[in-house]
Amino acid sequence: MEHRGREWIEKVYLPSLAGDALFVGVNKATEHYKDLVSCNYETLDIKPSNARYGAKIHHVCDLLDYPLTRVFGHIALYGLDPKYTPEDEINWLEWSRRLLRHANILLDKKGTLLFGGYMGEGWGELLSMTELRHYEEIYYKEENVNGKTYLKWWIKKDG
Repeated sequence: MEHRGREWIEKVYLPSLAGDALFVGVNKATEHYKDLVSCNYETLDIKPSNARYGAKIHHVCDLLDYPLTRVFGHIALYGLDPKYTPEDEINWLEWSRRLLRHANILLDKKGTLLFGGYMGEGWGELLSMTELRHYEEIYYKEENVNGKTYLKWWIKKDG
């Protein structure tokens, strides 16, 4: 485990999910997540080479390109790290806003959204986005690891 954030995801968050869940961003550290859930669990990653770490139903695309044809009960965007900002994006904060807006549309009216990971400058602005004001906080934790701030924010849409 990289830090205690993954421990919380593995022991609390993933086992609690029911219904349909989409986990965005997979790698070797998340490969076993599919074994920790008892719900309909799908994964998505922009890198084709990461498909081997995903769930049985895995989508290779950018979340912003995922079609708005269905909804999920849970969406996890854990790993919104500034170093992964696509080169064609203006900046990390704007890219993250766009991801959260898209996730908001894909989320069921009573669904939950988890986001976090290493948070770059301006992450506090994400927490005050208009689209997120209609959510109820389930869990919030900031953690400092080697001088970097990691955030976990689990919220529930308020219908």
